[in-house]
Amino acid sequence: MLITNWYRKPTFSRRYMNYFSNHPSQHKISVVKSLVDRAVLLSDSRFHTANLSLVRDILINNCYPAGFINKHIKKRIKEIKYKETAHPAAVNNQVSKDTFIKIPFVNNVSEMIKKSLNKYGVRTVFSISNKLDGIVKLGKDRLDSKLLSGVVYKIDCNNCSACYIGQTKRHLETRLKEHMANVKKDVGCYSVVSKHRVDCGHEFDWLGVDVLHRENNTKKRELAEMFFIKRHEYTINSQKDTENWPSVYDNFVTNT
Repeated sequence: MLITNWYRKPTFSRRYMNYFSNHPSQHKISVVKSLVDRAVLLSDSRFHTANLSLVRDILINNCYPAGFINKHIKKRIKEIKYKETAHPAAVNNQVSKDTFIKIPFVNNVSEMIKKSLNKYGVRTVFSISNKLDGIVKLGKDRLDSKLLSGVVYKIDCNNCSACYIGQTKRHLETRLKEHMANVKKDVGCYSVVSKHRVDCGHEFDWLGVDVLHRENNTKKRELAEMFFIKRHEYTINSQKDTENWPSVYDNFVTNT
């Protein structure tokens, strides 16, 4: 008879997401579930008590409240036992058919969006923008921003507070050349950038273009473009640039 137990490497640090970190509560619940799964599903029943005691110690050392720990350990064990005893068809029938959407987590704001979307059968998944890989960089040379592709960018006017926000899937340098050359066309073909240059006699800061966001997915990039247009007060973008903006996100824009 083969007997198994939860194996932990000698380098096992017992460090997990701290309870007071700026993450959604669902992520912290997932930490508890993950540890319980390892303690129970990877081990023989004779080791469950000791393993769950270790789980509690780990969570306490990562600042999780005792009430939170006990509540979600009991809940997860109950779910595991149900899956073991329930008919497979009953478990499969619980699979949600809701639509899911991922949005950045902003404390006290994302929860409001989640409640609003729940009314329409849209389930919300939160993502965290400030990750460790954004702070700890590999030793690679940084690519010139003008050589980047799949970006949302902002061009400031040198003579006033106006700015233009756009997006492109191509190299940013290519798109900027198009902006600069557009003024040579007939007046009826002017872009909003060219109109501002001609009507006001102003010039844009072509060398100081800001890359606001990078996204290869077209729909996500267009949504990010609309977000930044809504967020900046003095954009010269035309109204059609944000006509597809979901109004449910308006509160999110004003609180970030």
